[in-house]
Amino acid sequence: MALGENEGIWAWTRFNQLFNYVPLAALIEKKIIFCNWTGIRCNAAGTVSQIMIYNQEVNGTLAHFNFSSFSHLTYLDMSINNISGGIPVDIGNATRLEKLSLFSNSLNGNTP
Repeated sequence: MALGENEGIWAWTRFNQLFNYVPLAALIEKKIIFCNWTGIRCNAAGTVSQIMIYNQEVNGTLAHFNFSSFSHLTYLDMSINNISGGIPVDIGNATRLEKLSLFSNSLNGNTP
C-alpha cells in the first residue's frame, strides 16, 4: 500500500525525528497542516510543491522519503544539513521535480 502525500511526509519526519518543526503531540495524532510548516509550500490545490528545509541541522537519511507520494513536488532543497546515506532510486518518481539541491550533506553512493 502506497502512502499518500500527507502520510509520506508524516512517516519521513517521524523516521528522521524532525520534532523541532512540529510538536510531538501533533505528530502522534497526525493532525498536521503541512502547508503551514516553515519550509513547505503548497500549490493552489493544497498539495506540497516545494520543500525548502536547508541549513536546519536536519539529521537522517532519505531512505524513508516516499518520492512517489509527492506528485506535485517541483522543488526540493535540503542542502547544508546532516543527511547521510544515498539518494534513493525512487527519486525518479518525482516526475515534476525541477530543482534538487542537496549540497553540503554527508551523502554517498551513486546518483540515480
